[in-house]
Amino acid sequence: MMYAKRSRWGKTHISNADAGAWLCAQAPRTVKKSRLTIRAATVRDLDALVTIETACFGGIGPYRNHVFGESQFRYYLHRDHAITLLVTCDGTPIGSAIATIGRRARSGSARILSIAVITGERRQGLGRRLLRRLVRDLAARGCERIYLEVAVQADAARAFFQGEGFETVRRLPDYYGRSIHAWRMALATGRCRRSGNPE
Repeated sequence: MMYAKRSRWGKTHISNADAGAWLCAQAPRTVKKSRLTIRAATVRDLDALVTIETACFGGIGPYRNHVFGESQFRYYLHRDHAITLLVTCDGTPIGSAIATIGRRARSGSARILSIAVITGERRQGLGRRLLRRLVRDLAARGCERIYLEVAVQADAARAFFQGEGFETVRRLPDYYGRSIHAWRMALATGRCRRSGNPE
């Protein structure tokens, strides 16, 4: 899975039990693109979303105390300012992503809260496809600058986001708990006319 996770009620994760595991994973298996679907999640997907989240972030590591549960997913699924995506392969859920859009008038900002791909499906570019779809959807809704947080020790995840155009803008001490720090990263969508932190 990916590690980009915001602290509770705002975390961006690309993750496994240890930082960067989203990029590390076991031997990949070939997945035909025609079998993959990335779509908007609905309340019918609650169980799948919670299962993916728990599998990717419920173990040891910087995000273990910041795992979304059913109530958080239900909250975001019912909010117009949130985008929740689900990835399926032959109908089986294998990944998810959540982002929120700033609600202040003309804020033009968004925050990615979570990106997750289950262990057996990693290292096949699914996280990248999921991230790019999320960025595209946010840009289409007028978001000019996108933020996320990633644990300081998650070097692979940070490198992944940098490869997708995100820049490190700030270090956040104790963000995930005592002595568990984070980097805030930001991406201009190409329509950016202003900067600043999202809500």
